[in-house]
Amino acid sequence: MKSIILTVLLRVQKFIFQKSKLHFSFFLLLSVFISCQHSEIWNVPEVEFISRIRHGDREFLRHLDYENLKLKEINKLGSGSGYYMSYVYESIGMRELCIAMLNLESKKSGNPWSLLSRKRLISFLLDIKYYKEAEKHILRIIKLDPESFEMNRSLVRALYRQGKYKEVLKGVQKLRGIDSAGFEEDLDLSLYEAVSLSRLKKKGWRDLFSDIFLKKKTSKIHYRAYTYLLQEDLYREFDEIERSWFKAKSCTADAKYGSAVEIIDTLYKVPVKAFFTQRNIWDLYRIYIGSGRVSSGAEKIENAAKIMLERNPERKDLYMAMLDTSGRLYRRAKRYDKAMELLREALKYSIDKSEYDRILWYYLDSSITNSPEDAVGELIRYSKIWNDPEYFYDLFDRICSFLVENQSWNKLYELYNAVKRDLSGILFERYSFVAACMIKDNLVAYNGDRKRKVNLIYKEILESNSSDYYRIIVSCITGKEIKIVEKRRVVGKSKNTLDKIVSGFLDYGLLIQAYNLAYDGLKDLSPYMIRNVCYSLMKDGRYLESINLIRNAVNTPDFDLKREDYLILFPEAFRKEIRAAAENEGISVPVLFALVREESRFEPEISSRKGAAGLTQLMPATARETAWKMGIKDPVLDDPIINLSIGARYLNDLYKRFGNISLALSAYNSGPSNLRRWQKEYNELSKILFIEAIPFVETRNYVKKVLVSAVYYGYLYEDKKNDEVVKIFLPNL
Repeated sequence: MKSIILTVLLRVQKFIFQKSKLHFSFFLLLSVFISCQHSEIWNVPEVEFISRIRHGDREFLRHLDYENLKLKEINKLGSGSGYYMSYVYESIGMRELCIAMLNLESKKSGNPWSLLSRKRLISFLLDIKYYKEAEKHILRIIKLDPESFEMNRSLVRALYRQGKYKEVLKGVQKLRGIDSAGFEEDLDLSLYEAVSLSRLKKKGWRDLFSDIFLKKKTSKIHYRAYTYLLQEDLYREFDEIERSWFKAKSCTADAKYGSAVEIIDTLYKVPVKAFFTQRNIWDLYRIYIGSGRVSSGAEKIENAAKIMLERNPERKDLYMAMLDTSGRLYRRAKRYDKAMELLREALKYSIDKSEYDRILWYYLDSSITNSPEDAVGELIRYSKIWNDPEYFYDLFDRICSFLVENQSWNKLYELYNAVKRDLSGILFERYSFVAACMIKDNLVAYNGDRKRKVNLIYKEILESNSSDYYRIIVSCITGKEIKIVEKRRVVGKSKNTLDKIVSGFLDYGLLIQAYNLAYDGLKDLSPYMIRNVCYSLMKDGRYLESINLIRNAVNTPDFDLKREDYLILFPEAFRKEIRAAAENEGISVPVLFALVREESRFEPEISSRKGAAGLTQLMPATARETAWKMGIKDPVLDDPIINLSIGARYLNDLYKRFGNISLALSAYNSGPSNLRRWQKEYNELSKILFIEAIPFVETRNYVKKVLVSAVYYGYLYEDKKNDEVVKIFLPNL
């Protein structure tokens, strides 16, 4: 900051001297700055201290003699200094200094950092089990905000850990009044209340423990609750059936599914009231999946459902839950006919709309897997009665690929006409585009003017504005140019408290903290600050975070993408290295930039779950083989230059093998053997429909994403028109 002030002062010096009345003001400001040059923080020149912290040089903090220093000197850094320095100290593992900084900042008043520091301090104190000290700080915040669920919950936790059970019960009642729904979802609070009642020997504790085990989704809380009942010898207060289920639930929470199954298998003949609740029935799915006894679990639950309905015909809700769970287990066991039978029956008894759609999704998914051709009729039938069409979009996406792959054009066209009113966004564009291809290429019967119909569909796609891919493709087919980037200058200023807090993180070199807070608070952050965080992340080479932040910012109010934002979305990272690798292999520069963007977001040390590594996400075996051909021994895949060189060579090899960049990209993502199989199965398709037929969702979307990114890179950095880049992928479009 001081260096910035000096720069500004020197630049305006000439102007100020021309105004004699301002002579004194200039010298006053200059003298203040010079005095700052001699100011110190903990025996370190203030300017040096600020510079080192901002640039991530924090090791010097370990070697300061804090016993002989005044911690308050940190306040010279300005508002929130203690709060931000707590993160700095935490990053180097100095927790005691972290807490000291928070204590210092929390004593201030009239600024947002004081409250933030107190909350952060409370979190630390609870973690290190300083419950009494935490209680003191919590009460101060509650005094200012009595209805804060977060703080009242923290208070209950602190009181519980101190054994203040009467106060815990009072706190629990208050939380119920503040947010009853939030309270019911919080299993920790249920356990605090149950334990407190049992400790005080008050009525109701037994019923609360029963509710925890019979009505709540399995979690680690059940293991803790069961352990408590055993340790306090309260286990005997429950009957044998309840104890068995409590133990099964505890085993499930502890991932001991085999033990849980052995217990559960003895419980199917017990009275319904003692064991079966909807929550427990749905938990059985997890237990049988975890134990590997899927088929036997499905059969046992199906048989139990029949017995239960005979004994308790009024409990249709439990009957539905058992059919649902058994059907889903049959689906996992790949017994799709049986799964469909039970799920279809379960739909008859489902009352809740979201529950109905969920069961219907499993039914239709089983139908598609069992017989995709027959599933078309089921999709059309149920499209008239489902509640939320978007819930089923993944199924529509999946069956579209199957029908294209098998060239079932009439079925696909029938489905399109029946459900297009329910489709929106990219799925609407996909079905519409494929329909246009079918009509244009005479793949389906159509009585009207084919050209007019196709143009009408193209017009709808261009106006949909949901997917860059289909809009770009259609614009190239029709010759109607579309603007993919707006050319307007970005304006905006910081305007709120959150901006100031995020800005502070940037000033202290805490980029990840700035990113996390900005990401979580996008709706409340000004466009100016969102972009400021992105620029700081890019400067530090954190392109993954900057891309994610600006991409999510698009969905917030008052944020319109400008040209500058596209430079964040599609950064020219590793510019020299990528251009050199592309030119060496004769690959289009925009294509290689796009590949790296989609593969790694320009993170050189990133690795996937499957083991792919580096900027171009090479599998080790592929990298070694390609590197050997290039004369490179023991390639280091997190080295950008080496990784890019090998990745570009591998892509070029695939291009030479398959003769088309879109096919090469398919092989790059899924493996050459998969691509060769697809070519044999549906090589008669045009290249554009071939992409739609790719059965792997990841690969299909990958090719489309690389194409779109390449178009943007070509436009932003190469001044290329859309069709120039698209023809690299689809030369005969």
